[in-house]
Amino acid sequence: MRSPRRLATVMVLAALSCLPSRSEEPPPPPKPSGIEERVDVHLVQVPVIATDRQGRPVRDLKREEIEVALRGRVAKVRFLEPVGAPASPDRPAGDIRLHLDAPGGWSEPARSGSTEPRYLVFLVDNENDAPARRQEAIQATAAFVRTRLSSATRASVFSYSGTLTLELPFTDDRNALESAILTASSRSGRQRMDPRTRMRSLLRSMEACVDSGDQFGKTADPQCLRDTANAYSGEVNPRAEDWIRALNDLVRYLGGLEGRKSVIALSHGLPIDANPVLLGAARAVFGNTDSLAAFQGYVGFGSSPRQEMDRLLDSLVKNRVSLTFVDRIAQPTDDFQASRGEMLAVGASPMRVEYDAAVADMQQIATTSGGIRVASTNVGQGLERAVDVLDASYDLGIELDAYTDSSRLAKLDLSCTRRGVKLVYSRGVYAPRPHEEPVMRGRFVLGKTTPAAAGPAPAVRQPFRLEIDPDEIGYELQGSEAQASFTVHLAVLSPSRGRLVDTFHFVSHGYDAAVWNRGEKAPVTLVGWIEAPPGNYLLRAWIRNVATGRDGAITGPIRIAAAAPS
Repeated sequence: MRSPRRLATVMVLAALSCLPSRSEEPPPPPKPSGIEERVDVHLVQVPVIATDRQGRPVRDLKREEIEVALRGRVAKVRFLEPVGAPASPDRPAGDIRLHLDAPGGWSEPARSGSTEPRYLVFLVDNENDAPARRQEAIQATAAFVRTRLSSATRASVFSYSGTLTLELPFTDDRNALESAILTASSRSGRQRMDPRTRMRSLLRSMEACVDSGDQFGKTADPQCLRDTANAYSGEVNPRAEDWIRALNDLVRYLGGLEGRKSVIALSHGLPIDANPVLLGAARAVFGNTDSLAAFQGYVGFGSSPRQEMDRLLDSLVKNRVSLTFVDRIAQPTDDFQASRGEMLAVGASPMRVEYDAAVADMQQIATTSGGIRVASTNVGQGLERAVDVLDASYDLGIELDAYTDSSRLAKLDLSCTRRGVKLVYSRGVYAPRPHEEPVMRGRFVLGKTTPAAAGPAPAVRQPFRLEIDPDEIGYELQGSEAQASFTVHLAVLSPSRGRLVDTFHFVSHGYDAAVWNRGEKAPVTLVGWIEAPPGNYLLRAWIRNVATGRDGAITGPIRIAAAAPS
């Protein structure tokens, strides 16, 4: 590059600033002027999972079998497309290869295929998973990736150990994926908080708050209970916030990848809000007494982690990311009354309360995003179930004749005319209109073509240079540098057949602050090449600032002529 700056792959994404995304629901279009009457159609895309009564995937649904209503009004179904549908059968013959020489992506060239690639992330949660039989579970995950993952799937691996780490960018190299999963499981972070130990400690602290008691119940020192609640929340809430923020960072990273993306998290998760757990422990010690009622009034007003989760749910929908959990932690079967030397209050099961609170929160994240939660002590079987359900997922396109806000979109009612089919779906998101797509200042500069070194004989290699205006990306001054972290989703398009091959990169880039302030910064420059048979193509780069959500496309035509005879 032509100015002092650097490009480096960022492996730990937790360092991303937590600025709000610029991505918002589009406002209603202005009413056209004049006497001409026009009907604006708004396209809403909804993720849908279809299963039969036994939970098996249904892969052959037709558009005509889906009925949609919004508050009693029937909406028109424009399309129902399986995720990972076959590519256009009339695509140009021959193999097309694409390579971008940039950090944050797989080093091997991407190749065109007979199906649209599916993008899948494996998230290995080292902090909220039980240590028992953990290596067996990780080995089963690695074996699943090596032997059972669809050839059309491009996968990436992340780990979570208090911070989010990118272990491997998207690739179809199964050996690399297997190795990355094993590496992800070995990440060390904060000491794990065992739920049973944590609950025992909480119960002991609450028992120390007992003022008096008899056979009908116990009374508590209110201030002691409040101090106990504050101490417990101060310990567990920061971990819940870190977990949700890590998921948000992952969604922002994937937001730069166009289309629907799926995440499979090997995790039980944890309760996002400590209040249900606190109330369950208090009920176990004090029963349903006046002390419990007063305590419930003190803790029952939400929490900071819950607010973070609300932002996560909204971001999942807007960025079209489905999150599925494979949970191998079994439901607790006892509440250690014998070890305490006395019985808990009748009907109280504090360990079950904590388990159920985590399950409910992970279930909400999954269903809101168009995913599921799979409970299985056998991780291999759990992954089979998760991928089978993802195989039964569809993108549903609905036409609305009037703009409606996101809260009303949550009221969409979907049904299937085929008997025995169950639909799982979440709130839809407005599809961008082609003529409203943001354009980013930049250009493709083409080099001299040469015959392709590999592939079909008529293929030609076309080198290119992608130049991006840094003011369009949005940099922030941080100390001695102006910095930005952004994704580049680069695709080769056919003017009539859509996307042929694509590659995805995460880039951290910086300019010297003095150069930036003087306005002497050169464009951000990335180089690459495509190899394709002679024909007309388009190169399209979708760039997205992961911190701010600022995004836009740079598109340029390419005409590849037949290679001159040697």
